[in-house]
This record gives sequence, C-alpha cells and structure tokens, in this order.
Amino acid sequence: MNLKQLEYFVAVAETLNFTKAARKFYISQTAITKQIMALEDRLGAKLFIRSKHRVELTPAGFVFLQEAKAILNRAEEAVERVHLAAGGIAGSLNIGFVKGYEKTSFSNLILDFHKDYPHVFMSFTRNNAEELYRAAESRDLDIVFTIANGLGTHEELERRTVRRYPLVAVVYPGHPLADRPSLRLEELQHEQLLLMDASYRETGGRGAGIKDFLANQSMPMIIQQSRDAESILLMVSADMGVALLPSYTMKYLNQSRHLRIIPLEDGIEMVEIAAVWNKSNPNPALGMFLRKMANAQQQKSSGG
Repeated sequence: MNLKQLEYFVAVAETLNFTKAARKFYISQTAITKQIMALEDRLGAKLFIRSKHRVELTPAGFVFLQEAKAILNRAEEAVERVHLAAGGIAGSLNIGFVKGYEKTSFSNLILDFHKDYPHVFMSFTRNNAEELYRAAESRDLDIVFTIANGLGTHEELERRTVRRYPLVAVVYPGHPLADRPSLRLEELQHEQLLLMDASYRETGGRGAGIKDFLANQSMPMIIQQSRDAESILLMVSADMGVALLPSYTMKYLNQSRHLRIIPLEDGIEMVEIAAVWNKSNPNPALGMFLRKMANAQQQKSSGG
C-alpha cells in the first residue's frame, strides 16, 4: 500500500467512475484499475461493487474512504511541517533559564515568539547557572538565559547580554537596618552576607563576579552561598544573615513579616543575565529565536 494507491482510491470513491479518476491523474483506466485491485488484495477486502453501468462502494469501502482521507491529510501535514522546519518556522526549541529569572519580562519574549511561530514546540528547563552553561555547551539545551558573571569565554559558545540587574539587600524584620528605605553597600561591611553562587568551575573558579567585587570593596567574609534564591531567603527569614540578591529574584515578592527588601543607593548593576548558545548548533528554530530576541532588544532600546 502506498500514498498513490490511496489517492487513486479516493478519486474513484468520490467520482464513482474509473474513467474520470484516471483522467485526473493522466493515466489509463487500466492502470488505475490495477492499482485499486492491488489495494484490495493488500486489504483483503473488496472496496467497490462494479457493474456495466455503475460503481458503488462496499461497506468496507465506505470505512476505508474515511481512513484513506485521514492518512493523505496527515501525509500532507507532515510534508508541510518538514518544509517549515527546514526554514526555521517549525520544529522544537529547548530553552533553559536560571532560577528566579521567570519573575522577569522573560515570558514576554516567549509569548511573542510563540505568536509568530506557533508550530515551534518549546520546552523549558529551570536550573542553576553552572548546569545551564554545561547544557548549552553540550547542546542539550539550544539556548540558556543565565548569570554571566564569571562565565569567561569559550570558543564553542556565543553570548549576548540581555540585561544587568542591581543588587538589593534582604534582611530579617528584626534587623537594625530593617526600617531603612535604602542602604549604602558600605553599611553592610560588618554583616554576615548571603549570596547566590554564580560559579563556573571551568572558567574562573568558584564565586566569580559578585564575591570578587565585594572582596575589592573590603567587604566581610561571606558565610554562605547557595545556587538558588529560595534557600537564601529561608536563611534570612531565620535571621542567619543579610542577603544580597539580584533585583529580579525579588520582583513579585512583597515585603512580609519574615523579610524586608531594601534597595541599595549605589545602584550597582552587578548581575549580568546573558543568552548563551553553542555556535555549532544547527537548529534552524534557534536562528529565528535569536532574531526575535534581537528585534525585541532593539525596540526596547529605541523606546518602542
């Protein structure tokens, strides 16, 4: 059984005329009759009742007509999706993002891309910065949005800065600084600080970025680092220290009886979020996504 046989069968079934069906495909009536007979042999059932003056579908023919149409439609859809995928308009895209980044306007980019390319299936992975970096390098993920502090350079990877975020201080409500509307970084020099670990072992060692910056400012020894903001906030709520976190991790977290969020007067945009992908990744949908991202950044920078 092949698609051409199904096309011949549907044509005969819809016209109930072998001659008309043969003309549609520019073949002889004998040729189309042989193909229908071969199809009947394959199915083990008669599809038509033939007489000198008319052609009718058998009960089996009625059933098979619906199935044949569905198979032909599915085949057409498959061909169309292959053509779209070859042009980067369909296919799949595996996206990773650092924990906490879902609280930003990141979803707007995803929504806009989905509207323009609804046939691209997107899957998402939320992980720490180091694991995302490795997944981009191995192409397990097509593109990742991760903390770029300490990322360094890698010949296989491309990176594009998405945005830089300032740090905010998070303190326990009973802390002496809890009622301050803002803080200077130097006011925290005697505090026990809690930081997110944005390390990359292969490209600069542990604690690159924020920790190195604080060391240059003669800030105190950090007592704890964690790969996710939730763990750090738990420690703050237990009055175990003062957290310095990227502002995006706190976007939808209101002041509560367990936490006080205080902006830093310095306004230092210390945390860089970058899009990272492997240059050798052949996924055409990745190229479409990168162009969409570039257009979105251009519109934002121009005030559009």
